[in-house]
Amino acid sequence: MTELFVNNEQVTLPGNFSTEIIEGNPFINPIGETSLDITVSLLEPANAYIFGYLYRPTSSIDISASLDCKLIIDAKEHYGKCIILEFSDEEVKIQLVFKNSIFTHAINDD
Repeated sequence: MTELFVNNEQVTLPGNFSTEIIEGNPFINPIGETSLDITVSLLEPANAYIFGYLYRPTSSIDISASLDCKLIIDAKEHYGKCIILEFSDEEVKIQLVFKNSIFTHAINDD
């Protein structure tokens, strides 16, 4: 079972959702630990709430900012940041980066 929490709110994932954690050494490979790109529907009220209605002119979220996240895959928890890659009126594409990623230094996380 896979669950995703962004800013301590549970994201509504598609019914057939699965992702993979790509692991690497950040000194050799800048990928570090990241997830594959994840696309979630903004038509789900919970997702629209979490991502601040990105497509609205009165958006309450800065899309260049990263959001705290927790990914649970089969009872194993991964803590990191959620990076918004792109969005439209109906969906948002995100990538999760975790503590061993070189990208965490770019998003001010020790």
